[in-house]
Amino acid sequence: MIFKRYDDYCFQTFLEVAMLYANALSTHEYQGLSLLIGRKEVVIYKQWLQLLTKLPPTAHAIILTSGNCEIWQAALNTNELTSATLLVRNHIGLHSYLIDSEAKATVVRELRGLHGGCKIVSFCDSAVDIPMLSLSDYRYVVIDDRQNRSMKGYTSKDATSGSSCRFHQLNMIPDANFFHGEFQVGSLELLGKEITNVNFNTVLDCSKISAAARVLATQSRRSDLSGPSLQAVHAQIGRFLAEKLLERYGHFGALLEKDSFSHVRGGSFEGVVASENALILPLMRGGEPMSRWVFQCFPQAKLIIIMTRVIQVVELLNRLSSP
Repeated sequence: MIFKRYDDYCFQTFLEVAMLYANALSTHEYQGLSLLIGRKEVVIYKQWLQLLTKLPPTAHAIILTSGNCEIWQAALNTNELTSATLLVRNHIGLHSYLIDSEAKATVVRELRGLHGGCKIVSFCDSAVDIPMLSLSDYRYVVIDDRQNRSMKGYTSKDATSGSSCRFHQLNMIPDANFFHGEFQVGSLELLGKEITNVNFNTVLDCSKISAAARVLATQSRRSDLSGPSLQAVHAQIGRFLAEKLLERYGHFGALLEKDSFSHVRGGSFEGVVASENALILPLMRGGEPMSRWVFQCFPQAKLIIIMTRVIQVVELLNRLSSP
């Protein structure tokens, strides 16, 4: 009934739920009942257990939900998932903060700020998760028994706005036959394999899958090309790399931002630009002409050209990546 009184999942909604928890039962009764439910009634699907127990050291699970904190804690302890970070607060008498939709988005922004270049995989089932989902690199809609009704507008429109949004849907309900028609069906098993792949969070390698990349690479190795011609080849490679970066990471919260522009016919319109949240650091002999083409595609980014020895570049990278 509380959620029906408001148009969206605003903070006031979650505040009233937290107050209800605090007033309905004594603290002792609330904690005891939550512990019993978490231990006896919560069943975590086998696919989730397999994914969470086999994560590599470079991947970190964060459970960020507006649900019952004590129930979640008991369920994780029962299933020996103690390595996961639990961010759940929903009781006004026990917790110092609450988790609402904006809090979820804030966590994603903070993770990007603290761990630049990290990939964020989010799972959701309702509209409260949309701000977090919109900022994530990999996005999974977990189909529930209500067919994610509160997300209907999002799954039918925003979820398909670009081929690189990396949207998937998961349906783990036994004998379920419903799927959203807008995006592909995912698998936790396949996701687990991708996360354990060393390239998941490191290198964008196009050489083995792209014929265009192989053709450009061949041209860059020719000894009969003059200096200016070789520089032009490297510039073409830079343009190719910039396009591949936008294909793979070109979604809001990563390498795309919205901005307003004046229209040629008058008035204004909302367009899409490459994010300023990028650092272009060319290395080795072909890096400089490559970086200038990348910079043309990312004009708000920071371009640093260093005329020094490689060892000093490595030292600079270490300083940039340190807290």
